Amino acid sequence: MNRFGTLSTALACAIATSLGTAEAARQTYNFPPVPHYDLTLQSNIPNIEQGATHDDRHPDLGDRSIEHIPFIVQVIPSERSPEDKKRDEEKTTIDQQMAAFTRDLATYTNLLFWATAGLAAFTLGLALVAFFQMRDARRSIRAAEASAAAAVKQITVAEDTAQRQLRAYVFADRSSMTLVNDKGDILSFTAEKDPNFNIPAVFVQVLTVFKNYGLTPAHEFRYFRDVDVANLQKSDDPDAVRDYEDTKDTIGPGMEYPITTRRCITKEEFTEVKNRVKEIFSMGQIHYTDIFGKRQSASFCHVNGAMKDGGWVIEPRFTWGRPGVRRSLRE
Repeated sequence: MNRFGTLSTALACAIATSLGTAEAARQTYNFPPVPHYDLTLQSNIPNIEQGATHDDRHPDLGDRSIEHIPFIVQVIPSERSPEDKKRDEEKTTIDQQMAAFTRDLATYTNLLFWATAGLAAFTLGLALVAFFQMRDARRSIRAAEASAAAAVKQITVAEDTAQRQLRAYVFADRSSMTLVNDKGDILSFTAEKDPNFNIPAVFVQVLTVFKNYGLTPAHEFRYFRDVDVANLQKSDDPDAVRDYEDTKDTIGPGMEYPITTRRCITKEEFTEVKNRVKEIFSMGQIHYTDIFGKRQSASFCHVNGAMKDGGWVIEPRFTWGRPGVRRSLRE
């Protein structure tokens, strides 16, 4: 029961508020005159007459009285003021402008989308171009490095070739072996006639002439040489003559430099040489500095051959023979 009472109270308050609002609106605005209409009971309700009391009942209505029949209220809109019309027109104009702006915004957004898509495609194209360009650049760098290395190698080869072509080349040009006395006079002999050994001393004199075949001088020339009568295939001979001189001389291009070394020979050794039991050998090394500051060296080895014109034919030997001699020369 309290629930229905509360709802009735709320409904009454709402109706009173609505009536108050309508009265305030009526006082504010000038409504046009409302035509008068007589309220009559609906004709389809039987047995309802003038002067009927609220307690009258109709058998078809049950317990409901006439005051429970709803009535209809039609609200007729009032005429709008010029300010309201102007405000509505401005609002309509603003709505139209907003619609136009929205349409333009949609168009620009669509254009921006396609522009962004085109920019993305262009950026992708630039990335691909940059990738291939970097790849080609790496290949170019490798080719340039290879070309530079080849150029450096070519320069190195050219410098080495120039040095090889221009440096000094000193070799033994010719050599001779003869028998001389202590005064240096040559003693003649043949295969049938031996030289005279009835003198104080007989020497084997070995003359070797070195020549510079290069185009530039050879500086700080020095040489080592051993002259001996021995079998080259046997051990060292203690009687070998060591000839060493650090001359510090310079041999110009095309110049010759002679070296003479003597070694005493006995009649028995001469007989062994004559019978090809032993050999007279001359072996050694030369050292010099070329124009480019590099130390150069050359080795030589000569032995006697057949007798000819009071001496022997010189034969070169390309193997030094005895290891001890080679070791002593290096020392």
